[in-house]
Amino acid sequence: MVGVSWYDAAAFARWDGKRLPNEAEWEKAARGGTDGKKYPWCDAIDKTMANFASFGIAPVKSFEAYGYGLYDMAGNVSEHVNDLETFSYEYGVVTDPVGPDTGFVHLIRGGNWGNEVVSLRSSSRNFSAANSPYFFCGFRTVRTAE
Repeated sequence: MVGVSWYDAAAFARWDGKRLPNEAEWEKAARGGTDGKKYPWCDAIDKTMANFASFGIAPVKSFEAYGYGLYDMAGNVSEHVNDLETFSYEYGVVTDPVGPDTGFVHLIRGGNWGNEVVSLRSSSRNFSAANSPYFFCGFRTVRTAE
């Protein structure tokens, strides 16, 4: 689903008994066990691996799964995550980091169909106003492990 605001995505996740992933969870999932790689599956990318620099959304699973068996973590649509952006990112080694409680806007992760290859990097970040729906942005939900 695309064209939903952060508020709508978070409300759906709650309704479904889930939540939006935090930024660290999203990046770990995107990297799929390939620590240090630029993209979810490698250090180089081409048009056979993801939907980018195109003219619209491709059907889900148009490209092979990678890492943890996930699809479309790079390309197709960007995704809302739970974390807020404060524009003062704290660097350092942190275990299970969680974003700040206050901030200006919510983060979006993953490149989308309209982006160039640089925006598909697993570390790429962007942001949005929480009440603005974007035609290039969707979401996926997660459940906290028991």
